[in-house]
Amino acid sequence: MSRPKEFDQTSALDRAMELFWAQGYEATSLADLERHLGIGRQSIYDTYGNKLGLYRKALDRYSRVPVTNLLGRLDAGGAQAIRSFFERLIAYQSCPRPPACFMVNSAIELAPRDHGVRLRVNEHFRRLEADFLAALTQARSDRDLSGLGTTDPRAAARLLTCATLGLLVAAKGGVPPGLLRQTANAALMGVGIPILD
Repeated sequence: MSRPKEFDQTSALDRAMELFWAQGYEATSLADLERHLGIGRQSIYDTYGNKLGLYRKALDRYSRVPVTNLLGRLDAGGAQAIRSFFERLIAYQSCPRPPACFMVNSAIELAPRDHGVRLRVNEHFRRLEADFLAALTQARSDRDLSGLGTTDPRAAARLLTCATLGLLVAAKGGVPPGLLRQTANAALMGVGIPILD
């Protein structure tokens, strides 16, 4: 019996992430994965256990790479970092077929029935909230907020997190960029940050 050929696991995970992100879990067959990843079914089983194992690993990869590129900029902190985050988010979701967010897609499709996916999704949402909290704390320290003085910073961070998730779902459903911007501005005003231009 021949051994499965070796392959670049990082590249394979990137390709799996792209396919699952675009099609979802149920609509992606093992045959789709074999074609897209360029590896055999046995290699998928040997390396990831099964399709669900590969999906979970793809979520892990997503949380480290694309998300870090977007959320990492919140590390700079302050009101401007939060405003810039929403600018990037709206721009990214304004393409003809917005990709939404792999984690949000997973929260809707698979998290209700798979504990491993649910854990990853919840950790992602907690991380987003923590990043917003750090940026809001910095903005408050910089005296760069008009209304947070009377608002619990953690509640404000949760508001921005929920606004982000709602914008992603709305964009995927076809809500136009102008309305996404209005929604983002309402959330920003709610925590005392000047609105987007």
